[in-house]
Amino acid sequence: MTAQSRFQLLFALWYGAIGILGNFFALYLKSIGISGAQIGFLAGVIPFASVLVGPVWAYFADVTQNIRALLAAACLGLAISMLVVIHLRGFGVLLSCMLVVGVFHAPIAPFCDSLALQYLDGTLRQQDFGKVRMWGSIGFAVSVFFTGALVIEHWINSLLYLYTAVVASIAIVTVTLPESRLLRVMGRPVSLDVLRFTPKLYRLLLGMILIGATLGAVNQYMIIYLDELHTAGWLSGLIFAVGALCEVPLMARTTFVLQKLGSRLVFLLGIGLLPIRWCLYIFIKDPFLLIPIQLIHSIAMLSLLVVGVMLVDNLLPPQWRTTGQTMYTVALHGLGAGVGVLSAGLIYNSYGMSAVWAACLITGSVGFLVLRFAIQAEQSPSDRPRLWERI
Repeated sequence: MTAQSRFQLLFALWYGAIGILGNFFALYLKSIGISGAQIGFLAGVIPFASVLVGPVWAYFADVTQNIRALLAAACLGLAISMLVVIHLRGFGVLLSCMLVVGVFHAPIAPFCDSLALQYLDGTLRQQDFGKVRMWGSIGFAVSVFFTGALVIEHWINSLLYLYTAVVASIAIVTVTLPESRLLRVMGRPVSLDVLRFTPKLYRLLLGMILIGATLGAVNQYMIIYLDELHTAGWLSGLIFAVGALCEVPLMARTTFVLQKLGSRLVFLLGIGLLPIRWCLYIFIKDPFLLIPIQLIHSIAMLSLLVVGVMLVDNLLPPQWRTTGQTMYTVALHGLGAGVGVLSAGLIYNSYGMSAVWAACLITGSVGFLVLRFAIQAEQSPSDRPRLWERI
């Protein structure tokens, strides 16, 4: 197995795990008697934990340049803590244990991105990141389809066992990955310096928090929405899978798309379509009509999970690549998603799913405007040299 194929397997497994927990965990919690508002708190713990511990993981990764070992340790910790969650039922004990889950969950996505970008940098093929990342979409699609078709209708209690097995497999794959070490850098954490000397990144992260709030809401409450529409398990899985499968050809052609349209236009196009998606969800009551709308999801994921990752990577020096990717992940999937999940739980409990989608529509529209402003001005040529000098 080549190095690139091992990275592709890594992304397939990790996003397969995300598909299991991110899309069906709320339904699992509902099945064991957790209320709508409590689901919001429990699902929101993981992204909020990443805000607190993500930068700490990133700092040690960049200082030691031993990302691979830290990634394997995080996966093992996540698998073990999730085995404990399986046996818990009360809201209080679940909340405490989910905090531990969040600590180990926080670094996995940015560490995967950082390792892959570091490998591609060494082969001078950074724009091939989309071809590596598309395997995450394939893994996600396979995961959500079979979980929806087989697990949630008949074996909902086995959901977390399946998730644990996939995460443990990631730890095994991780130790086989190549790791091109950069020079170690010593000093205090520089997250604030990164933002101070890279204003474009600061504005981009602010917009990502708003977009992340809408994605956090949809990731956890889409299955509740489908359940209210009396959607069959196989159809729920198909709806999730279609969005991911449509990502694959887009990500496979990332280089071509960027050459034709430019990274800025591709980035804004995907994000600008999201409010349309939330608006349609308010009115759609037939789950079959949700299938074509998943194309919007695919374009947005190309913008956020490929183009956005590359934009952030190009703003920072390689030695602090993991810090940059962690800041991006914390904004999009951490602070933003945490606020979105918690808010969606409270809104859903009081006003129902239509109000959740209306809140996403407003938040996503504001986020698009912030991001349009954030990237309309090109980075000053002096930004990166000043940052290099500072750290």
